[in-house]
Amino acid sequence: MAVAVLVVKAGEPLCKSDPKSKGGYYPKTYKNWITLRYGDMVNPVKLKDKSGNYSLCMSSICIAPRNKDQFESGPYFIYSSNSFQQTIEYAGRNGENLKFTYSEFTDGYARQAFTREFQVDLTQGKVAAYKGAIIEIESATNSSITYKVVRNFQQ
Repeated sequence: MAVAVLVVKAGEPLCKSDPKSKGGYYPKTYKNWITLRYGDMVNPVKLKDKSGNYSLCMSSICIAPRNKDQFESGPYFIYSSNSFQQTIEYAGRNGENLKFTYSEFTDGYARQAFTREFQVDLTQGKVAAYKGAIIEIESATNSSITYKVVRNFQQ
């Protein structure tokens, strides 16, 4: 007889690693499968829709079905602290020029060679594009900016 524990943490996101995936498997970042034989492991979770309820399953173990109202869904930004990340930070305004800093991070550390400053001249338009990301500037002061993301960074 084998003993296994399925761990599901409240508030932890279930996200498809590939949005186009039809398999219904969601990777986890914490140890969610604990067995006496194999120890602690990280296994993907399968979300099963059963007539208005969801069951979370790993391998052959499922938790009792929960009502759909107990889950949040939608487009959310989820990041992993040890993944490759790209950021654009607003650095202020000088006349009609907006200043930005672009950085790349890996494992939580910025790499100096991948930190660049760039500017946007508002007399040339209100759209900024850098490294595949496109933003439309709605307003900007020296200390704050309001913008709309037209396109995220390209992978």
